[in-house]
Amino acid sequence: MTYQVIIPVYWGTYPLIESHIPYIKKHLGGKKIVLIGPASMREKLPAMKGVEFLDGNTLLQGMSRETVSDIIEKVCRENGVPFADRAGWYFQQFIKMSYAFHCEEEYYVSWDMDTVPLRDIPFFSEKDGKPQFFERDEDHEEYFATLDTLCPGKIKKCRQVKSFVNQFMIFKTDVMKELIGIMENSAVKGTVWWEKILYAVNPKYITQAGFSEFETYGNYTMQYYPQLYHVTKIDQCRTGASFLTMRPEKAMLEWAGRSYLCVTLEEWSMDTKWQKRSRRLYKLLPMSVLVNLSEWIYTIKRKAKKAVSLIRLKGRGRSR
Repeated sequence: MTYQVIIPVYWGTYPLIESHIPYIKKHLGGKKIVLIGPASMREKLPAMKGVEFLDGNTLLQGMSRETVSDIIEKVCRENGVPFADRAGWYFQQFIKMSYAFHCEEEYYVSWDMDTVPLRDIPFFSEKDGKPQFFERDEDHEEYFATLDTLCPGKIKKCRQVKSFVNQFMIFKTDVMKELIGIMENSAVKGTVWWEKILYAVNPKYITQAGFSEFETYGNYTMQYYPQLYHVTKIDQCRTGASFLTMRPEKAMLEWAGRSYLCVTLEEWSMDTKWQKRSRRLYKLLPMSVLVNLSEWIYTIKRKAKKAVSLIRLKGRGRSR
């Protein structure tokens, strides 16, 4: 099955492009890779065979990071909400969705540049060739509140899948077009579908996380095309930077690849203590052991902190 791979990029992910693209080309198997970002990046990108660039502001007429920001600012102003520019966060989601109108293949994969595939990603089942969703544990009710406003009763949460939110997803091109058509016909304020999405978000959350393209597409597809996809899980690590740094050496990535199919490298998860432990122990222990240990320690500390807070609160109550 042939498909294209799209990767939304911006200047913050520019340092990752040259080092991550070889892994993406090797393990994703796409017919071609399309980087989608600001026009200012075009001339700065290194020459890479099989990789194209597309200006994100040209995907749909009238849709740009600036026009998305204008609507967010307007919603904030009209509802007395402090403005914070989350335009880039929403815009990259709209890029992933609107690429369906440019895609030449039956399927296309959206991949995040800060995620490194370390082994082949099974976008299609070896058993019957069906595409696959990769279930995760995210739980954010505001995404579904937005859908209830945007498309009342038309997109319901799939009870069999906890979350579709991930760093990557394979879309069926015509299903995405169909989904966008439903949004386009929404009675919510706005001229086109992406405007309607923004106006459907509760103003209190528009500067936070008010919409998810992956939850929307995943739940829509499972509702109306329940036999189209398989749902599975793969070993992946979201907090890769805690153990590998933002620019890991080849040996460290090979170590990570023995535990995970892919790792995500984000600055928010940086932890120099665990990076040093990884450097000392990577020849002795699997990365998954250190990741599980760190999560266990974090959980214990969080519970202990909560217990101490409750004891102090009860102490104040008695002193009164």
